[in-house]
Amino acid sequence: RRSKVEDAAELRHNPTCLMQPLALLSSRFLHPMTFVMSPRMCPSRKHWKEVAWLGETATKIVQVTVLSWNILDDEYCMKYNSVECLEGGEPIEVCHWHNRLPLIIKEVLQHNADIIALQEVSPHMFVDLLEALRPFGYDGVHDGEVWTAATFWRQPWRIEAWKSDAAEAPHLRHRLSRRQQALLANSHEPYFFRALSVAFRGPEGQTLLCNNIHTDWRDGTEVRYQQVHRAFQLGQKLCFELGWRDAPTTLAGDFNDDTKDLCQFVAKSLCNLKNAYMAEDAAGSKRFTYLSVQDPKLSKKCIDAIFHSGHLTSTGVLVKEEGSFLTDTAVIPNAIFPSDHLPVACTFEFSSNVKQGAEKSGRASKKSIWLLAWEAASLAWK
Repeated sequence: RRSKVEDAAELRHNPTCLMQPLALLSSRFLHPMTFVMSPRMCPSRKHWKEVAWLGETATKIVQVTVLSWNILDDEYCMKYNSVECLEGGEPIEVCHWHNRLPLIIKEVLQHNADIIALQEVSPHMFVDLLEALRPFGYDGVHDGEVWTAATFWRQPWRIEAWKSDAAEAPHLRHRLSRRQQALLANSHEPYFFRALSVAFRGPEGQTLLCNNIHTDWRDGTEVRYQQVHRAFQLGQKLCFELGWRDAPTTLAGDFNDDTKDLCQFVAKSLCNLKNAYMAEDAAGSKRFTYLSVQDPKLSKKCIDAIFHSGHLTSTGVLVKEEGSFLTDTAVIPNAIFPSDHLPVACTFEFSSNVKQGAEKSGRASKKSIWLLAWEAASLAWK
């Protein structure tokens, strides 16, 4: 392994080399972080499309880039996807976690996201991801469950609080913690559900609620929509506890549902949240976020999405070109791309009144939670 001194010396002699990918890990016995990337790497906007431009303003514009990605669980990849990759001509090594991890880190870093919402993250995957992202200023949380959601962030954004929710089919509940098993002991829960709500403070005191969700394709449409509403309510409960009112909100993840139908439900049932890719989809884009290894020609689906409240304006979205992740085998994961899902990402700008609200919330936060509790108690008494 190279030392920090060696890295710094090479960077001084060759300042244009800001990202230095080394050979991928060849064995699990090697430490998962033997590849090196400079924290000063320049992010690539190659696959980004501008959506809107607000023009010159007198005040400093505060932006936040949110990325969501189902990175494909390690165990699930080895049990199912590896067989399909072999049939497609790819070696089974492409599905090993120690080979996919560097590709995941490289993909995430090149989009320069402030907040990263990942799905299908097992505990050992979270440990490796956190270790890999920390040199670049990221920290992260997850609820400790198997096959769960995880959220990472970096300065100047800082975490205020977080909540999680989970559900499993009865024959899979051994994967949950004892606390979650006790909550579901007498319930008839759907096959699978994960939600992680994280509250953030911005560089100028802005409040931001990021909801990370993963539903399952085996559940019916109505069940999945109930889960989406459940994830949204989880975030609202977190805001209530923090004394936040009408905080800017994002809802991102793997919805396992067609984006068009999902957009109608979200706009109607979840405080009129908007699709970050609305302009791109309205222009007739043929983008997709999931490619099934069972039948690539018939299984290009758009089931991953990012929704946002009216306090945020979408100014740019990530749309990857097929040549950037497909090889001759036309399946993913493959030797250059580590998951069967594509990442979705959006850069948001805060509306002007959000900053004013953030300044007021700093002074009123101690009183607001008691005021909200008093209002709730009054309504209950009536």
